[in-house]
Amino acid sequence: MMEEMQNANQQQANNRSSGSEEKQVCSNCGWQNIARNNYCNDCGSEL
Repeated sequence: MMEEMQNANQQQANNRSSGSEEKQVCSNCGWQNIARNNYCNDCGSEL
């Protein structure tokens, strides 16, 4: 469980540092997705 949380935090940090692209926050899980995504990279919900 702790390892999964660390991996998720690292992925979130990587997502934030991916440049100055606009972000779209998932209403289901709060993940910051690149605005051009149609589905959340974390939970798979439609954005």
